[in-house]
Amino acid sequence: MPPRPYSRLHIEELERLFESSKQDVQKLSVLEEELTHRQTKRAKSLGTKVDQCLAQHRHKKPDRQTNSPKPNRSTDNNAPNPEPEAIVQDQIMVPPPHYETHEPKFTPIPKQEAVRDMRIQSGPKFGPDAILTSWLTLEVLTPQPMPNERDLEAAGSQLVRLEQVPEPWLQPTFKRRGRERYLYWMVYLGELDLAKAVQSIIDRFPDDSQERSQVQGTSALAVVVLDADGKVVVDRTFLSSFAWGYGKVRADQFRELAKFVEYEHAITVALERRLRRQDENGQILPLGASDISQAINWLVAELNLPDEEIIRPGIALRVPQWGLYSEPPQPELLNSFFIEDLVRVRSAFKEGDIGQAIQAYINAIPSRERQDVVGNSSLLSATLSPSRIPLSRWPGPGRHPLVFMQQAAINHAVSELVNPGLVSVNGPPGTGKSTLLRDIVAKVVLDRAIALSEFPKPEEAFTHVTSMRTGQAYSHLYQLHESLLGHEIVVASSNNKAVENISREIPSSSAIANDSNPPLRYFQSVSDAVLANDGQIVEGATWGLAAAVLGNASNRAAFAKTFWWHKKRGMALYFKAVTGRDIAQDREENNEEDNNDIIRDVIDIEQPPRSEIEAYHRWQEARKDFLAKLRAVKLIQQRMDEAYQAVCRRHQLEKEADIAHRAFADAQKDLTVRLQQDTEARAACEAAIETERKASQDRDALTLLRPGFFARLFYTRTYREWRHRMSKATQELDTARSLVRVRDEAAQRTSQILSASRGRLAQAEAASVSANDILRATLATIEAGQATFGSNFADEEFWNQEDCSLQTTSPWICNDFQRARDDLFAASFALHRAFIDAAAKYLRHNVRAALDVMKGRSLSETQEPARRSLWASLFLLVPVVSTTFASMSRLFGPLGREQLGWLLIDEAGQAVPQAAAGALWRAKRAIVIGDPLQIQPVVIVPPKLIDAIFAEFGVSSGEWAAPEMSAQTLSDRASWFGTTIQTKDGDIWVGSPLRVHRRCEEPMFSISNYIAYDGLMVFGTSHGESAIGNVLGPSFWIDVQGDGEGKWSQAEGEQALQLLSRLLHSGIDDPDIFFITPFRIVSQKLREIIRRDDGISRRLPENARTWTASRIGTIHTFQGKEAEAVVLVLGAPLDISASARQWAGHPPNLLNVAVTRAKHRLYVIGDRTAWRNAGSFTHLAQVLPVSKIG
Repeated sequence: MPPRPYSRLHIEELERLFESSKQDVQKLSVLEEELTHRQTKRAKSLGTKVDQCLAQHRHKKPDRQTNSPKPNRSTDNNAPNPEPEAIVQDQIMVPPPHYETHEPKFTPIPKQEAVRDMRIQSGPKFGPDAILTSWLTLEVLTPQPMPNERDLEAAGSQLVRLEQVPEPWLQPTFKRRGRERYLYWMVYLGELDLAKAVQSIIDRFPDDSQERSQVQGTSALAVVVLDADGKVVVDRTFLSSFAWGYGKVRADQFRELAKFVEYEHAITVALERRLRRQDENGQILPLGASDISQAINWLVAELNLPDEEIIRPGIALRVPQWGLYSEPPQPELLNSFFIEDLVRVRSAFKEGDIGQAIQAYINAIPSRERQDVVGNSSLLSATLSPSRIPLSRWPGPGRHPLVFMQQAAINHAVSELVNPGLVSVNGPPGTGKSTLLRDIVAKVVLDRAIALSEFPKPEEAFTHVTSMRTGQAYSHLYQLHESLLGHEIVVASSNNKAVENISREIPSSSAIANDSNPPLRYFQSVSDAVLANDGQIVEGATWGLAAAVLGNASNRAAFAKTFWWHKKRGMALYFKAVTGRDIAQDREENNEEDNNDIIRDVIDIEQPPRSEIEAYHRWQEARKDFLAKLRAVKLIQQRMDEAYQAVCRRHQLEKEADIAHRAFADAQKDLTVRLQQDTEARAACEAAIETERKASQDRDALTLLRPGFFARLFYTRTYREWRHRMSKATQELDTARSLVRVRDEAAQRTSQILSASRGRLAQAEAASVSANDILRATLATIEAGQATFGSNFADEEFWNQEDCSLQTTSPWICNDFQRARDDLFAASFALHRAFIDAAAKYLRHNVRAALDVMKGRSLSETQEPARRSLWASLFLLVPVVSTTFASMSRLFGPLGREQLGWLLIDEAGQAVPQAAAGALWRAKRAIVIGDPLQIQPVVIVPPKLIDAIFAEFGVSSGEWAAPEMSAQTLSDRASWFGTTIQTKDGDIWVGSPLRVHRRCEEPMFSISNYIAYDGLMVFGTSHGESAIGNVLGPSFWIDVQGDGEGKWSQAEGEQALQLLSRLLHSGIDDPDIFFITPFRIVSQKLREIIRRDDGISRRLPENARTWTASRIGTIHTFQGKEAEAVVLVLGAPLDISASARQWAGHPPNLLNVAVTRAKHRLYVIGDRTAWRNAGSFTHLAQVLPVSKIG
């Protein structure tokens, strides 16, 4: 962790420090770092102020008069850059100007550290336009090598070198032949030596980083498309962005790099005018060798390229086309695949045409305040509640449930993405990313199934738009109902192998449970054919047509060829049968072509409905079954939620019951008091009445004794005495009567109080009984839940488990619920199948048109409204398609904002940030999965040039550029649900963390957990037998000390040979082992010495070159792979390689990937003394014992 000099200061002291240090950038930077560790509102507010103040310092332009003079760029330093349009008029051949070669001056921007805390709480300090422009500029400078001849031949093209055949389009040998309907030529004008060009850039922007990405081969300056006769096709001329950008870098014109698209248009128009020559009759002439030579010379001058780095004249590709429909081709490999999309997204931001996913990604603002999920039981309890669990799941082998954080990640993603947006998931090695992705697929398929079930008649989901010519006929184009849009699933990555693996695993029979009755099937026969491609079909290799590998042109063509056009298993044949078309002739021709006739066709296997009536009947039955299974799952989920609510309410109900019981007891006590008071009041009242009676009697008796008339007349003594006594008696009677009234009123009051007390007692008794009844019912629900859910019953005791135990649980999951979810998964696909059958006459047209669009067919203005529905129709048949980011623009082209439902990004930590922009713009909802602590993105442009480019646009390269930043880190910044991983470089915020590791045994697990994840991972790997371990023993370090040649140590290579030899001679014919290394030269030398060793080569299970190519390589090339054992050959033993060792050990990403490729054993070969102080290798040296080969 970096030092924190202000860690002991109170927030008030930090605020005063900020006010007194606004001009001190160094103090502000330290203050900014300190505030990243504080989470109070005042700290965040102060952090925002510090960020703004630092931004002002970074963006201040220095006084131009005080700058050093710019290098002399031309004979006229004051001449302005020509506008792009001016290039069209400039047809004069001008040699390139001379440029001095000293390093250019540029306005620097302080490059922040790799923002390991990923903190941008208040959004970017730079606008989206500046960020996207910086990314665009980087992509302009990303070179694309010339196409590989072997790949071209596989795609049906033919490469011709123009120095050997200057004008092949004029040669009879290259004319159209066979079934070719159309023929085009792509002429690559000149070749720029990429190694020399990149080295020239590095000379200007020195790059001392270890194992820098190397660029080999050549790149064209431009490409022009010709027709079969060699004539230039209008608007089919393309300019190399790298060749153009290279010239701008040589001229230090970094800001101009962002204008490539404008310049490209102007230059290609000018180039096309030069090449489209006419004869005296105005007829366009075929392109000649001299035209090519002159065009190259003009390009070299126009683009400011060094002539000595250009190879002339270039190559030509013969591109035949076989279909009735044809469009002139475009070069697949000329410019960065992301330029077009970055321009599109930048314009979209300016116009406000953006969705939530791309907005969150670029603005880096979470939808709410971040919450750390680790140890946050209240947040996790709510996230894992039964009502948040998706109703369907992927029925994997063994039908095992997801574990704690896997289910939390799923629940969070599904809940968060009820509305459009972006969610990130941190998926370290072996934590079940693929399993998680499959559950998302199950959820989205269910969503569409629910939408399908709303249509009593499937034809109600379609509205006719227009028609288009497809092949020899016309296809009608239909719009789908809005409810059927937004369920498309695209899996994307920069790693081609990763997305292919996902798309091949999803339909695989090994990916689902094999105990379903009836077996789960979904167009299995078609899926088997798609998996086999042109190879041998293995019946039952897949369970269903759930995913397709698309992406590049060859993948798209292969998919369409098999999925639709396969003679026996294609959907075209199936749809013909379902729509009642005559298929007898097709089947007869197919059987004639298949001499052995051993492949059953799709109709025989899938048994489509024989009429519309049967299709409709099947739809009704499937719909009825689906809705019944949906209700069944919901009913179980409701009972689960009742148990969850019971647990949540238990303590409150116990408290309420206790309060009610005490209130009842208090009411009883009060009633006792009130009864006593009432008795006393009544007794007092009766006593007062008796007193009144006696007083009344006394007065009445005295009245009878009243003296006579004369006594009263003469006021005698007798009369006076009687009168006195009478007055006293009357007074006593009045007093008694008054007391009676008082006592009676008091008695009435106590009676009322007593009545109220009795009422309160009755209420308290009822409340107590009710509270106890509710509590008893709740406890009964809890007791039943404990019996149902067992150890997955998430009560208070459950949450008090040790974290390592908690992480392996599956809260609220029970067998009945899981099986009902599995049944609903099967019913969802059955419903899709029935809908497809019942709507075949609509889908047949849409899918056929979608395949043309997928291959690049443009749509007219009237057809364009159907584009989204065409894709949605294809996704209705095939729920998941995969593509690399590089092919995203070509694959989906004009699809606009949020017109793809779900984007699942895999291995996002390997993707440069700009790679995902176009995909995220098209996506409504995105789940980004990766790990910033594995291999970082590969970058070709030197770091100093990246800094210079980003500085031109006022953007911090440390916050927005690879390799420090990736698609994963940007997505993590936009996610509020995650955790912080503490590393030596600072805190890293990651999205939903998957924590249970199930790949590596010890010591690999603990090494990875210590060096990379701060102990966050939980060990969940089952012990397995290791044949390699039985021969070589437990994991160890072979300490090889001695000299080397650069990074290569012959002694280490010999030790690796001995390990492999021991395995092969022990009877392990095909050892599942990788030999990996941080350095390219070491991997090259290892391959060489193994291939040269006859004793080893003869025993390898396949050709030595093939085996070594797949089993030996740098660590970078093995992410996503795993083996029983890994031999890590370190190399770099000499003192002069100290910086190389530090590069390999810091940050821990490389070693983390290396050790987590090994499932059972890890063997390290290298100089232990040299490596034990190299960053993360220090821990490796401490953990692994030293051993020698016996």
